[in-house]
Amino acid sequence: MGRDRPVYAQLRNCIDLLVAPAFIKQHDLLGQAGLELSALGDEKSYSVETYPALQEVATAVNAIWKGTTLMTQFGGGVEIRPSEALSPENRLADDGSAAKARDAIRLEDLPADAWWWD
Repeated sequence: MGRDRPVYAQLRNCIDLLVAPAFIKQHDLLGQAGLELSALGDEKSYSVETYPALQEVATAVNAIWKGTTLMTQFGGGVEIRPSEALSPENRLADDGSAAKARDAIRLEDLPADAWWWD
């Protein structure tokens, strides 16, 4: 389940966009590249608005009748800690499958009006 639902791929991309800066910071890649972000990289010059972490979140409920079946959804809060994705116990060893999948993609075989990720 989920592979046919684009929203899960979009969510994965959003999470990757959270993990990437944590990786960059952990390995000081900006410093190694000699890149300065000036005002954007200085919290004192360009502060990012933050809010206190919620301790409780009200449950959201939605219900709809489909024929004689009552379908319900329940939802709550989400907490993402991107730096935890970088801890050794949460990483997988590269077995070369990502490179094989990348090399198998032939962009020239896609229709001219298709986006590369379609």
